[in-house]
Amino acid sequence: MNKNKFKTRTFDVTNYLHNELDIAAYLRAVIKDGDQDLLAAALGDAARVFGKTQLTNNNALTKKVFKTL
Repeated sequence: MNKNKFKTRTFDVTNYLHNELDIAAYLRAVIKDGDQDLLAAALGDAARVFGKTQLTNNNALTKKVFKTL
């Protein structure tokens, strides 16, 4: 038996997006990259952080995130 097996887990960027500034920086970097598919995925990540319902129903939060971009 191999006792030196490594356990891995799937990377999830949402574990590192703790506030609006983190999300804005993340989206800024993705926009700079210019990949539309990546941008769509990043917006999905942002929605998961705040919860899809909260993001769509809370205009103040949405404006705050995109204003910081």
